[in-house]
Amino acid sequence: MKKFVSLLLLLTLAGCATTAHKAHLRQDPEVVSVMAYNVENLFDSEHDPDRTDWAYLPLAAKKTPEHRKVCEEAGARRLDECLSMDWSEPVVKRKLERLADVIKQVNDGRGPDILIMEEVENERILKRLRDEYLKESNYQTLILIEGPDTRGIDVALMSRLPQAEPAKLHIVPWKGNNAEDQKWMQKSRGVLQSNLRLPDGEILTVFSIHFPSPSNPLYWREQAIANLIKLKSELPAGRMYVAGGDFNIAAEEEHKEGLYRKKLAEEFQVSHLIGCKGCQGTNYYHAKRSWSFLDALLFAKHMTADGTATWYVEPDSIYIPNQTRHQKNRWFSPARFEPDGAVGVSDHWPILAWLRPKKKN
Repeated sequence: MKKFVSLLLLLTLAGCATTAHKAHLRQDPEVVSVMAYNVENLFDSEHDPDRTDWAYLPLAAKKTPEHRKVCEEAGARRLDECLSMDWSEPVVKRKLERLADVIKQVNDGRGPDILIMEEVENERILKRLRDEYLKESNYQTLILIEGPDTRGIDVALMSRLPQAEPAKLHIVPWKGNNAEDQKWMQKSRGVLQSNLRLPDGEILTVFSIHFPSPSNPLYWREQAIANLIKLKSELPAGRMYVAGGDFNIAAEEEHKEGLYRKKLAEEFQVSHLIGCKGCQGTNYYHAKRSWSFLDALLFAKHMTADGTATWYVEPDSIYIPNQTRHQKNRWFSPARFEPDGAVGVSDHWPILAWLRPKKKN
């Protein structure tokens, strides 16, 4: 009986997701859509200098004593993966094809107007995704600034909107409780600030983020939150802004500390707190049978229907696009990408929202 109830719940949730998906296939022409998506290890098949990307190489390049040595010296998290995973060109193409399918499932196949991404190795692979697999999406703006993460995963942005001001990568001013923490904190991703020109000429600042993972101490994420709040407070008065990406706030931590519902909600409108009704989360941790909103979109407080901003976030538009055939595993949760997997794109689902302009009198 218990298994039957669980299956019924999963099917019901899947039905809700399908209904939301159908409602968002066609985007209103006046709105601007924004999506945040952790694309999980979007690497090309070449080695980048000063990066420990040794696992993401073709198997043919790994059959040397030198490769084993660098894998062992780099302290690869998964030594077997570093030594024997075949990250060949056909695998890279499969990864790119599936990612493109996820992105194009919204807005009549064009993808969101603003796409925030995490875990992108370099500008080279980002351009391949845009030019070879998203050509009809007409993403004119492409931004990736190499950060301090030695594994080689950066935050990035693609958009159909033009840049209004130069982009910046803000390095978080980490303060570790000890020397070892300080060493590793300084390798964490920065905050990418992009400034885009909306169709009516207004500027929208987009902060693309990827906070330290839940395996790291709480105070790391608290410092990242404090830095994000500082960055938005330094914007010109009245500036509209969105912060999106992988906040890495797990359900257990949120329940105990309230990083979303207390700290972030005091300063921003948080996507899954104002909308996304019925959404479970963007990531599922099987070991604890736990859904989390690791990924979120944050909006300026004045970007509401009755606020002072000229554009506002539409709460009912917020949802999780997860209906492509490769996104779900047999448990109906995000299917991570494996080189030889029949399904799998990323161990995260994206989250999307619409920004709507206010009618002028």
